[in-house]
Amino acid sequence: MRFSEFSIPGFSADVIEEIRDYRHSLETLHLDLRDVIESSPPYRPDCTFHDFEKPEHVFLNTRLVFNTLRDLEGIDGPTVEGRHAITRLLPPSIASLHLVWDDLEIDRFEQGLLGLVDATTDHFHHLKLVGLDYAERLDETVHQAMLGAGIEFTYERWPVSFEGGPGAEEPDDEWMGYGIQ
Repeated sequence: MRFSEFSIPGFSADVIEEIRDYRHSLETLHLDLRDVIESSPPYRPDCTFHDFEKPEHVFLNTRLVFNTLRDLEGIDGPTVEGRHAITRLLPPSIASLHLVWDDLEIDRFEQGLLGLVDATTDHFHHLKLVGLDYAERLDETVHQAMLGAGIEFTYERWPVSFEGGPGAEEPDDEWMGYGIQ
């Protein structure tokens, strides 16, 4: 499925609703919205992948994960604690999570990763790999927590999937060689 089907370059929680029809069969989910302009509404109560049955490999950018936390009145403050931001969005079938950091407070992101580690025992039994595209290095606490939970944590480099300029409707071919299509 191509992003052009979702009225890019605008994004809203409606994207998740559009792919909900595939929740029984989708095994790989790659939502790279780094160069996409967020449009309202940024949040809806059903803005989650919890009811998706099969996704094993998920690629998301941190802005998507954390900015879907705004409340229904449009106030910019989060309605979900940062520690639960990642876990409230992911499907329980996930085996690998690939995240691209895009201008989120790093402390808040690290708290989200620690929350993910805490939830692996009860909710994410199959999670074995978390990959992160981030130029810096996270706090050692995150690395140790991942290791302790049996999750491989690795740094990755992912080119932008979609260049949101005028007339750009197809993802950049460069990203297709990176594993998730």
